[in-house]
Amino acid sequence: MRYGPETKVFSLPISYISQALLLLEDLGLDRCSALESISLTDAQLDSAEGWISFADTKMLIDNAEKKLGIQGVGLLFGSRLRFTGHGMLGIAAISQQNLDDCLYLLSRHWQNQSKGIKVSLAMGDKYSGLRVDPYFEEGKYSTFISEFFLASYYRGFNMLFPDDSQDIVVRFQHKKPIYHHLYDLLFGVNVEFSAPYNEFLFPSALREERLIYASIESSRLAIQEIELNGRRSQQQPATARVRDFLITQEKLPKFASVARALEIGERTLRRQLDNSGRSFQHIVNEVRQEKAVKFLKHTDYSIHEISNKLGFSRCSSFCKIFKVWHNITPREYRTTLSSRVMLKC
Repeated sequence: MRYGPETKVFSLPISYISQALLLLEDLGLDRCSALESISLTDAQLDSAEGWISFADTKMLIDNAEKKLGIQGVGLLFGSRLRFTGHGMLGIAAISQQNLDDCLYLLSRHWQNQSKGIKVSLAMGDKYSGLRVDPYFEEGKYSTFISEFFLASYYRGFNMLFPDDSQDIVVRFQHKKPIYHHLYDLLFGVNVEFSAPYNEFLFPSALREERLIYASIESSRLAIQEIELNGRRSQQQPATARVRDFLITQEKLPKFASVARALEIGERTLRRQLDNSGRSFQHIVNEVRQEKAVKFLKHTDYSIHEISNKLGFSRCSSFCKIFKVWHNITPREYRTTLSSRVMLKC
């Protein structure tokens, strides 16, 4: 089952992006070029906390492909991601007593996160493992997500069970790409394409095998930290949570969708915002102003497309409010930017 953009929100942990930047540097792409047109600060990347939006994830993929001339970015990122790259989730996973416990932990984690990616169990008599289902239909970008997760699962499995890596089954929903040789190099087995699910499977007989890093105490501490981080995000002021959520969305959602994504009742969220002295519309206008400038500076979206993404019913309304903000129309603003670039050249 897939959901529309107002129901589920896709984003990735910033810690994954930090790991990806290290790989891109090894391949010859400096950090500044990789992050071109991406709204992440150095402080955010260094702290490795929080999430990166769908729009910024797409921009990072495009930058890597265009500037390095490579394909299969998801495979490259996933295959280089160490357990520590998953943060406390990775530590908790390898600290489980067996693969069965590890699978349940991973599926529960992503179910609770609700970040636009469904990770579910695939249990059978012969093979067991995980299924990955992005909640969106975005061509190469959904392919990136399935490649990234399945490649990272393979790397983890190979580290825990190096003698059994030839017995795995890997399936992708997308068609065989022109760079399919990369799949053979990475997985070392025949990969199935155009499959019903994105799946990473291993022999079910391994489910009860004790993991080499099994530790009840490490697992307990890691899970405690994961839960603590979750509570911290829940304890943020309502205004900060709403703004942080809106800023990650390529198209601004309505109030009901924001409340649902933040898992807060609409009446409760409205009351919390009222108590803070700032309305939802006030926060939306702040975000609109910030995102309008970003879209005009860093994308080729038409003025009409930008107006739509910012939630205006009419393009003329967007142009009118933009002129109030900047004493200039969106088209004039973009023309001024182009003139400055030409003068620098």
